[in-house]
Amino acid sequence: MNKTSKILLAVAILASTIFLAYDAHQRNLPAVPIQLSLRSPLLSAGDSVQMHNLMLYPLRVQASLYDPQFGRSEKYEFVISANGWHELGWLNGWQVAHGDILTIAAFGYRPSRWQF
Repeated sequence: MNKTSKILLAVAILASTIFLAYDAHQRNLPAVPIQLSLRSPLLSAGDSVQMHNLMLYPLRVQASLYDPQFGRSEKYEFVISANGWHELGWLNGWQVAHGDILTIAAFGYRPSRWQF
């Protein structure tokens, strides 16, 4: 084995170790403290997702909506106040439909994923 091959092998082992450590760390984090509900709109088509922050402090959230039927996706970032609510839906340009996937992430928590 030449010197270049040894260096590449060492880099591959290091990258693999870092990935496995990061993955283990992510799995040990608590889930994002968000409770979801769907709300049917009064004046528009499609549902809205209501997100309730279950914590006693504000939570900065990154949300990603994906429509697998049409391959469309949108990303949003917002702060939900302590024990507060935030809604994603028609006002954000998205009508939540059956099959849509919502992923919510927040620093210090394991990302959570829901399919409607």
